[in-house]
Amino acid sequence: MDIYFADILVGAYLSDAVVLLRSRPIPDVESSVWFSPQSVDYPDVTELDVTLCLQYSGRQLPDQLGFNFALSLDETRLLTGNPLRATFTNTKTAVMRGNVNTQRDQTACRNFTLQLQDQIVDRQPITATLTYELTPQVQPPEANGNPDTTLQFHPVLRSPDISKHAQVVAFLLSLPVSLFVIFLCMDGLQALFRHSCGNDKQCIPDLQIASAKVNISGRDDNTIVIGRVKTIDVIVAVRNVKENAYNPQLVAVFPREVRFTAVSQLQDTLVSCEEIQDENTTVTCDLGNSLDTGKSIEFGMTMGVGELTDAIQNFTVLLRTDSDNYESETTMADNELETDAIRTLSQVVFGFLEGRANPSRLQFDPTSPSVDVSVAPKTELDVGRLVTHSFTVFNHGPLDVSQSELVIYWPWKLHEGNSSYLLYITKLQTPGAVECETDGLVNPLKLTATRSNAHPTTTSVEGLLQNKDRRTSDGFRSSLSQSPLPQEVCAGGSFVLCMPIRCLISRLVAGGSVKVQVISRLFERSLVLVLRRVYIGGFYLLYHYSCLLYPG
Repeated sequence: MDIYFADILVGAYLSDAVVLLRSRPIPDVESSVWFSPQSVDYPDVTELDVTLCLQYSGRQLPDQLGFNFALSLDETRLLTGNPLRATFTNTKTAVMRGNVNTQRDQTACRNFTLQLQDQIVDRQPITATLTYELTPQVQPPEANGNPDTTLQFHPVLRSPDISKHAQVVAFLLSLPVSLFVIFLCMDGLQALFRHSCGNDKQCIPDLQIASAKVNISGRDDNTIVIGRVKTIDVIVAVRNVKENAYNPQLVAVFPREVRFTAVSQLQDTLVSCEEIQDENTTVTCDLGNSLDTGKSIEFGMTMGVGELTDAIQNFTVLLRTDSDNYESETTMADNELETDAIRTLSQVVFGFLEGRANPSRLQFDPTSPSVDVSVAPKTELDVGRLVTHSFTVFNHGPLDVSQSELVIYWPWKLHEGNSSYLLYITKLQTPGAVECETDGLVNPLKLTATRSNAHPTTTSVEGLLQNKDRRTSDGFRSSLSQSPLPQEVCAGGSFVLCMPIRCLISRLVAGGSVKVQVISRLFERSLVLVLRRVYIGGFYLLYHYSCLLYPG
């Protein structure tokens, strides 16, 4: 379309001069911008080309014009300071400036390569905005002081708003497996796209938390030793069994004392997480641009637990996954998962258990027992001499312990039969904060109790039964489960059978202690029968005990 304004000659009656008003030519400029290729499978495809073209026509125009241009990517995001999603490969910026020289009625084009950035989260259309202006030209000097009436004036664009805002906008949608169709529409370009989401053109995913596991260094259970364990790892797997899910994320809720420190990348997809603290610690993890049908992603969150105290006896981690897509309520149940309980264990310093026997050394002569061993005992006095053991559990701090467990492997019988007792327990004394499970170890023969608590003062020297004071600080691993503890062969000899006595201590404050007393009698009848037949002489008997303290 020719845009032409006539020159105007102005004169006046009886005047010997006229004024010639020349009009500047106005080019009719056509511009276009498009992307190539038209189909982009992001993130597999990260490079594409953008092309701009200019052409002009009109009357009284020079045969060649130059245009200065600026081609901007995501102009709105540039103005608002949002992260760039694409840049020009050769400049690493989102704005390309240059010039195009064109011939009348001929199209001149420039082509550039774009680089899509990693992990594009915003999937709104990427825009390419073209603005242009005529290249300034130098006006030739006047000839002999008189303007040359044949001089061609430099053209001007149609109007200020066109010259300032003339732009063509192309849209590129950064969704995986999307089809783009670019076409001219009024003053801009638009991209039509088609999702691979079925005939309804709506992606409805089914996200699931496939698994969640807590790893604690140095332990094979979900127990945190306060003061010793600094971090834990929560390994999570999320999968999608239906249509593509865009902008998938996972939210994990921890106690406020547990802090996010790092994310472990277990697959190629880059996962990023950030922490928000209020009443709890909430960690939100971005799982990438999309989680396609049948795909899964696994990653780990490293959490600091250095601020945990004994006030939190146990806790769980609540996990939830979703995306920008609508998901049917009928499939939402597996979007949430709560981990197994993680319990805390107070670290107790060394020297927390002590055992003593009274008498500490008991001498026994199998040829001269202190009781009549020819008949079965009917009272406690008929069993033999009194032996009292005291077990004291100390907590030297720095924390109170909500619950603890003391296990004593007691030298109960000889491997000679059901009635071959060794240290026959007549009574178990505990404070109110301790409850012991003896499983029939206390007075199983229902002997008549006696009032005598005196210890023998005279002993013979033929045999020897010795119980040494022992202290330990490396209590073996146990638990508060109700599963029975196994019998053991005591360290004093293969013919001695030990049985477990398990005691639960409800609370032990820092600096405090509790004592468990086991009152027993040496079952001399068993020793006489065994030692006369098997081994005449003394023997040593050692038994062991241990303690594990932890909040319940």
